[in-house]
Amino acid sequence: MADAGGSACAHARLACPGTEPGGGVRLAIMIICLIGIWACPATAQDMRRRVISGDRIVVQGVEIQLRDTECPAETTAEGREAKRIMNIMLFARKLECSYDKKPDGNVGDCIYGPSAGARVGRSMADELKRRNLCQPYGRT
Repeated sequence: MADAGGSACAHARLACPGTEPGGGVRLAIMIICLIGIWACPATAQDMRRRVISGDRIVVQGVEIQLRDTECPAETTAEGREAKRIMNIMLFARKLECSYDKKPDGNVGDCIYGPSAGARVGRSMADELKRRNLCQPYGRT
């Protein structure tokens, strides 16, 4: 069974006694049952993805600086928005990252998409630039 976020989780269906008409705590028990069915703990994969800033992420324990991209500091509205968008992209169902090891750290990009089987994906760096949240290096 997959939750709304797309990660696969095995759940045991809870039997909810006392939900028959006239039960005094029917609503509370139904809420507990729904939480038990839909709640899904973070997967190991989720724990290995993290956004550091608008142009820096961690994927499977590897820190990656987005190629040719510079985002404003998180103290600005644009910097906070870039980080928020990065969080959305980083936890997309399809995520494929590549990077080069450089003296100053790993530099690369990730392609994200709506489903693992999607043939077409979008570049994270290009998406941030398209939204005018981050700029290419060297732009004046």
